[in-house]
Amino acid sequence: MVALQGEEADPPLAASSTSTILPSTSTATPSKALATYRDHFVIKRGMQVEMTEDMLGKREYERRFALAKVALDAIFKVLRKAQRNITGVDEARFGTLPADNKTLAESLILIWENTAFLGDILLRMPDISHQLIDSYPVRMEVARWAILVCLRSDVFVDVHRQQLLLMQQELKIAETPDPNYTNPYSEDHMLSEQVSSVVEVCLVRPKCTPPRWASHDRSVRG
Repeated sequence: MVALQGEEADPPLAASSTSTILPSTSTATPSKALATYRDHFVIKRGMQVEMTEDMLGKREYERRFALAKVALDAIFKVLRKAQRNITGVDEARFGTLPADNKTLAESLILIWENTAFLGDILLRMPDISHQLIDSYPVRMEVARWAILVCLRSDVFVDVHRQQLLLMQQELKIAETPDPNYTNPYSEDHMLSEQVSSVVEVCLVRPKCTPPRWASHDRSVRG
């Protein structure tokens, strides 16, 4: 179980080093390097999800916000640096791990891992994430760019690719917006579910009185 070290500890930050998992560029082919990395990526993703769930599990909103802020600040710092490192590189090289360019390989790994971690936080803590992303044009542009880089990668398949597409929907940057998209972790969705449950109960028991939090006044949270 990956957990924060104590209630006041900072959250595990974005990856900033890849030296321990890069295959030797002197012997690895691009396909072999990617296959080796995929095993690491699966393990890393499990750790990142646990980190996010740990942040989400904090009872106090202020604590959740503070942890998410530290994590997102670190993620965007790493993504911006990686973006600068690969400026001018042929996008056709983003699909796999190059065996002949360590700087590019390291930058791609940092983009893949930090974009995935960004998705975990964005999709599980959407209301906090939007406060820390939407009003910052640079962050929105970096997120858009990083998602596109990852979509070109052979690392992101199945559920990993699906998360990227959900990130685009959540940030409202998808080429084809899904009118039926909803995030079950959003406050709007949870409030709607609560109201629907009360209405359903009242239909069965007409004399029941909805609790205060079921009021349509959005300022009433209960």
